[in-house]
Amino acid sequence: NALIKARAAFDHTGLPTIADDSGICLASLGGAPGINSARYAGTRVDEDNVAHLLEELTAVGANSEADRRAEFCCAAAFVADGIEHVELGVWPGTVLPAPVGTHGFGYDPVFRPDGYEVASAELTAEQKNEISHRHRAFTALLPIVREYLVKSTIIPD
Repeated sequence: NALIKARAAFDHTGLPTIADDSGICLASLGGAPGINSARYAGTRVDEDNVAHLLEELTAVGANSEADRRAEFCCAAAFVADGIEHVELGVWPGTVLPAPVGTHGFGYDPVFRPDGYEVASAELTAEQKNEISHRHRAFTALLPIVREYLVKSTIIPD
């Protein structure tokens, strides 16, 4: 999806374009919600999507922490004249049995990142932005974009 978005924007504008797509994936749900994360419950309402995710986990008997392993994934794409490049950022963790925290959006209230004792909704924006799947994807994409911009003399070396 990220590459489709970046191609469409590049084709429309002719300008170098960056786009991304993100989702949360659980092996116990066959990779769902995945690219359907934003509308998993049929709406774009975060609370509905979280509730639906928890219901689905209960329905498949995903009661243990191992059954609730999850990954936030972000594909970040760069499209420009003669280049198409995609980087993937993965943020592993566990889905909690109930929402906690007030920061963030989406599935943050039920996602506890590996190495933390709190949900991502309990992290500050600064903390989350330093470790998230988006941070990882865009950090990996940055050298590609920079190289293109330098070669294009858009920015000095």
